[in-house]
Amino acid sequence: WSFMADIYSKQQSRRLFGFISSGGSAGAIIAPLATGLLVTRIGFENLFLISAVLLLIGVVCIYKLRKWVRIQSSGDSADDVESNAAIGGGALDGIKLAFSRAYFGNIALMQVCASILGFVAYAYYIDVIGQTFEGTDKRTQIFGLVDFVTNAAVFFGQLLLVKHAVAKAGIGRTLAILPIFSAIGFLMLAVAPGLAVAIGLYAGRRVFAFSFTKPSTDMLYGVVTPNEKYKVKSFIDTAIYRAGDSASAFAINYLRTIIGLFGTAIVCIPIAVAWALMALWTGREYRRLDAAGVTERMNK
Repeated sequence: WSFMADIYSKQQSRRLFGFISSGGSAGAIIAPLATGLLVTRIGFENLFLISAVLLLIGVVCIYKLRKWVRIQSSGDSADDVESNAAIGGGALDGIKLAFSRAYFGNIALMQVCASILGFVAYAYYIDVIGQTFEGTDKRTQIFGLVDFVTNAAVFFGQLLLVKHAVAKAGIGRTLAILPIFSAIGFLMLAVAPGLAVAIGLYAGRRVFAFSFTKPSTDMLYGVVTPNEKYKVKSFIDTAIYRAGDSASAFAINYLRTIIGLFGTAIVCIPIAVAWALMALWTGREYRRLDAAGVTERMNK
């Protein structure tokens, strides 16, 4: 995503990132079906050969994109993907930048909020399925059906909806869709817990997360410098993401033993509201950085 944020302009990223993300969702739909059909015919070890070929195709695509950039680029930027200049700096720059700039700090906090609420929704979904359906086979069938429908919805959302949402509503409001949905979902979970609410909250969050939040979050790095983009994004997407997952799992499991499902769902609502407010602020800051970058280029 950092590479693509380099090669596409902000206007192109708003138009294309959802479409590009839909490729991953298409793979999530096709891969299990293809694996199930092929594994008994060619053996699991031969699936690795297919994986290697697909990775090589990806490498060819990268070189094709670099060639496209070389043709399209005016050659007057020292910061584009064709530049041979090293980014420089230190190994801890990503951590320093993430905690020293409010823009990156908000992106990191939004990631933590997403991890917390995602774990609660997933944990309740697993519990309800386990309590409602008997037997591993039946539960696996339900999990597979929900995942298939969810991945299909994500595919169409990325392909058809996100670019229009960003164009019409802006990145900030697009990023706020998931936390607003989460706040409503956890309120329903507190008031009327049940199978339909559990599946709706879990599946709905995944659809909005991968259809709108993921592509829009990647767009946020289109208005920062290459140094910030490559270092901060890597830190947030790995360390913050995994730390948020681990911490939320520990905290929520502990919280559920004290205040139960109702209390945990109520606690999640203000977290979702705070996340929505951070999304709106980050969207405004994105526009400010975008405008400052346009002004700087015009003055050169």
